[in-house]
Amino acid sequence: MVCIHPVNLSTLDLNLLVVLEALLEERSVTAAGMRVGLSQPATSNALGRLRALLGDRLLVQRGRALFLTPRAEQLRRDVRPALDRLRAALARRPAFDPAELAEELRVGMNDYAAYVLLPRLVRRLRARAPRVRLTVLGFEARDAARALDAGEVHVGLAVDGPGLAGLTARPLLRDDFVLVCQPPAPRTLRAFLARPHLLVSPHGGRVGVVDRALAAQGLEREVYVTLPHFLMAPHLLSGTDLLGVVAGAVARDIAPALGLVTARPPVDLPGFTLSAVWHPRLTDDPAQAWLREQLAEVAAERQASRGGAAKARRSQEP
Repeated sequence: MVCIHPVNLSTLDLNLLVVLEALLEERSVTAAGMRVGLSQPATSNALGRLRALLGDRLLVQRGRALFLTPRAEQLRRDVRPALDRLRAALARRPAFDPAELAEELRVGMNDYAAYVLLPRLVRRLRARAPRVRLTVLGFEARDAARALDAGEVHVGLAVDGPGLAGLTARPLLRDDFVLVCQPPAPRTLRAFLARPHLLVSPHGGRVGVVDRALAAQGLEREVYVTLPHFLMAPHLLSGTDLLGVVAGAVARDIAPALGLVTARPPVDLPGFTLSAVWHPRLTDDPAQAWLREQLAEVAAERQASRGGAAKARRSQEP
């Protein structure tokens, strides 16, 4: 029975393997040294260290020639392929071509982000990376760190907030909040507070951006219905006396078709930023960097089209 004593790689100078490969192929200390850029004495020293490490003479001289021992013959068959695999693994990546990308890309987003960006993103991916598989998953800022750490999503779309702390983020677009209701829209804060309200709250809480702004003035509103989805809000407001304050991109697109009006809320509200967030370990991955760039470009297209639409609406106002 042959006893195999494994080499402790933590004590091994991996440069010795390169010298070993040269010695086994050149069968000459001088030629091997020239091949790896070492002097003849340094190469002889390396050979001595290899003999001690492997417990074998490796190359034996007879006359002016060096002959491989059986152990060296075995290593000659094994070391070159192993080093070639290592070289391939450490080689620089080839130029990235999205048309050849055949991976699953997992993007997390809520219904608002899906509404404003997903159609454009899908069209762009189909044109530029037709072999990818796009998976869209639910995603919220408060769950971002867990989902990204676990690798459940590659990039998430979320509104800036405390939940994104410590993650790598790139702002994509800005939006505001718009009042939506059956006409006429209330013009005063008093009229605004006299009506029952709809609140979009992804996690079921009954305090939103409007409530915080009112509380700063010692005021509160009556929230009649709470729901988790932005896109349902205009449909629930249609045909009721409810008021809703929802994301501008959703309100301005959907409200007119439902006979609803949009207006500026009679309370100062901050806008918000939708950002792409990802785990730092994916920052340098070519496919993921390309995906994030596509998101940024479709967001810029959406923002530009919204700006053009707003300008057109202002030009039609009396």
